Amino acid sequence: MSKKQRPVVRRLGASKIDLTRFHDTSSESQRQRLLKLLRKRPVTTVEARHSLNIMAPAPRVFELRHNHGHEIRMEMVRDYTPEGFKHCFARYTLVRENIDHGSGCDEK
Repeated sequence: MSKKQRPVVRRLGASKIDLTRFHDTSSESQRQRLLKLLRKRPVTTVEARHSLNIMAPAPRVFELRHNHGHEIRMEMVRDYTPEGFKHCFARYTLVRENIDHGSGCDEK
């Protein structure tokens, strides 16, 4: 495997994430990845972009809230990006999962 073809591995919390698993950029797949992590802990915009391959997490959160009935809280935080720049960005927390519709996403 050449250097360009090697999968990128990033740290996500205490575990390593193989980004080759996130090649599917469909909205449904992005919602699944985001909801799976939100079930464990809060997720920031920067983390969703860098670690979950979700370039626009806000629309995925909107869909989880309004189309699937999940209660997700958003708060603005100031923190550093992986590149070392201080920014203000969103942190999303799953407050209540919509149990009427299961996960709200088709499980694969």
